[in-house]
Amino acid sequence: MHRLAESGAEQLIRLMSPGDFLGESALLADTTTDHFAVALQPSELCMLDRERFARLLAQHPSVAVQMLRIVSGRLEMAEEMVSALSGQSVAQRLAQHLLHLADEAGDLSFRLRTTKKELAPYLGTTPETLSRRLGALQEAGLVRVGPRQQVEVLERRGLREVASTG
Repeated sequence: MHRLAESGAEQLIRLMSPGDFLGESALLADTTTDHFAVALQPSELCMLDRERFARLLAQHPSVAVQMLRIVSGRLEMAEEMVSALSGQSVAQRLAQHLLHLADEAGDLSFRLRTTKKELAPYLGTTPETLSRRLGALQEAGLVRVGPRQQVEVLERRGLREVASTG
């Protein structure tokens, strides 16, 4: 999911997975949204207007509870990112992100879902610095980056160490 900055530049603010949702704040708080999503692969979408959404929540309170859990998780991740941006090195943020992607994939081998150019501002750095840090993780034998942004975590423990100490 991207947000438009005041300058008009697009900033990646969240990577979405199958089953994710967006736009709930516009429905719940009656606001206008300033973000959008771009599908990187063929996708199916379901759209609800405010009236249908309200009926759905009234008829199925468990949907509202599940949404609260998900939104709370997003808030926690956003707070962690704010903390990381102000107190951690690029190497730490990158290592944490790679570990998160491996956990999310349920595998030590996964594909980056964005380009390095998009990922860099998400991690609070430049594409050049991101490439250098990723290269350093490869040289240290912690990860391998293959064609088409395929990443393999070779040393999970070592990557965790980088994530915690830089």
